[in-house]
Amino acid sequence: MVRTNKFDAALNDFNKSISLDNSSAALFYNRGTFWLNQKEYIQAIKDFDNAIKLDSFYVKAYSNRGMSFANLKRYEEALADYNTIIKLDEGNARAYSNRGITLTKVGDFENAIQDFNKAISIDSNYRKAFFNRAIVHRKLENYTQALQDYESYLKLLPDDDNYKRKIAIAESEELSEIIANRWLDEINKLVQKIKELLLFDKPCVTHYTSLSAAKSMILDNSLFRLSEGAYLNDTSEGRELFHYLSFTTTKQKEESIEDYFVERPFIGSFVADNKNDDLTLWRMYGKEANIEARGCALTIFKDQFIANLESKLNPLIELEAMPQMEGKFTFYRVAYKNDQEFFIPEAPRTKNRKLNRLLKKLKEQLEVLNEAQKNTVKVILNDIAYLFKSVEYQYEQEVRLVVQGVGFKKIIQKATNPPRVYIKLINIIPILQKITLGPKVERADEWAAAFNYHIKKRKEKKYTHLEREKPVEIIISHLPFK
Repeated sequence: MVRTNKFDAALNDFNKSISLDNSSAALFYNRGTFWLNQKEYIQAIKDFDNAIKLDSFYVKAYSNRGMSFANLKRYEEALADYNTIIKLDEGNARAYSNRGITLTKVGDFENAIQDFNKAISIDSNYRKAFFNRAIVHRKLENYTQALQDYESYLKLLPDDDNYKRKIAIAESEELSEIIANRWLDEINKLVQKIKELLLFDKPCVTHYTSLSAAKSMILDNSLFRLSEGAYLNDTSEGRELFHYLSFTTTKQKEESIEDYFVERPFIGSFVADNKNDDLTLWRMYGKEANIEARGCALTIFKDQFIANLESKLNPLIELEAMPQMEGKFTFYRVAYKNDQEFFIPEAPRTKNRKLNRLLKKLKEQLEVLNEAQKNTVKVILNDIAYLFKSVEYQYEQEVRLVVQGVGFKKIIQKATNPPRVYIKLINIIPILQKITLGPKVERADEWAAAFNYHIKKRKEKKYTHLEREKPVEIIISHLPFK
């Protein structure tokens, strides 16, 4: 949250009002809501506590405290607040919806459905309840009901360009395909299981880039970008899995060969944070103007990256449960092919065996598809195609962010030949953990100073606990690079 003059003035007004009258529940509620909107949930809870002590029937204070608890993943406390609201006001549709949302977070999907049903019975135009019920229905494989709920949501939604509208349209199209082609559901489930095995669960990731790109993102506040999969450096990208699966949609027509164009996901390449200063990676990816080791490595907080991205796309300060959407921004390990099998570096043998069993089953499912079915399924396979590479790259132990691009503006960089397609994500300064300057960076101390003071200036305007406790480290590499 950025501290501005308006922020200071508003906070001073709240503080002054409470100092003049500390017996007003409404004043504590208003300041708590202010903190909630700034995502300062602990401060918000303190103020809602005071409001409730002064007025134990203050429904809005329970509601906002419940949202604050939920955002801190303190779900039992959130559920307790929603239960209290329902006791005080049985006709509160929002309380049922929020309780349903929180129940999805703890895996109680059946009771979540019942709460969404109740919310909709109270308010038949409650579009968020339709949206969230659709997500849970899909989770439970109730595909027809999920499609009906997305369609209801879209009918109730104004014809604007928001992120959830685009998600609902994309989900509706995919659900229609699954309902019409039940075979597609089995393949989709296999792909989801493969993705679960490849999940990256460490707190930080590192991105190697040029010094010019780092300057743009840090000093000039440019947003982090992802390029479409077609623009990755290695021309074999995305093909290793298709080769293993013996999967192709190519049609031979007399003397020509044609292949259908399929949109690819947008890919971000990272490594684990313990590889932030690595000679091989400096040679491969830490370049400036094609000169090796003159770039830098940016280490970021993974979960904060995802949270900030979701907040940008869904900026309303409301509790939203999106079990299906959460997986749309996820970091995955890359698996490498050795002979006829894939392996995840440093993973237990049991996990690698399970991965190969799933891939073998996927291959068997694909072998019986006709040409039209192959064209349908290729979009689903593209979701994981970029998570598999040849054994020559195993040392990198790469981690990837795969984004389908739904809800993002596709930008075409026309000055390059061929033109480049990319999407813009978020500002990286709030999520930076560490900057490592390459061993061949000239006048590295001056670069470090510029980065340091610019970040400090920005962070003085920040209030989040993570940023206060985790100052950005700046490291100048002295690896013996020749």
